[in-house]
Amino acid sequence: MTGRLIVFEGADASGKSTQARRLASRLSAELTFQFGATEIGSAIRSILLDPTHAALDDRAEALLVIADKA
Repeated sequence: MTGRLIVFEGADASGKSTQARRLASRLSAELTFQFGATEIGSAIRSILLDPTHAALDDRAEALLVIADKA
């Protein structure tokens, strides 16, 4: 499978997400954001980085990362 990764960089509130959504829609592409970029993603990231959850099973951790992308 061949693909391309397009990255938008810029200052906060400069329209990166808006432009990324527009381009993804135009290209019928998959759009992802940086890990923890949403409210739920931030909560998941906090769980994964919390040392009290160090014993978290690898599969559970992977599923949480996937849940952040959903």
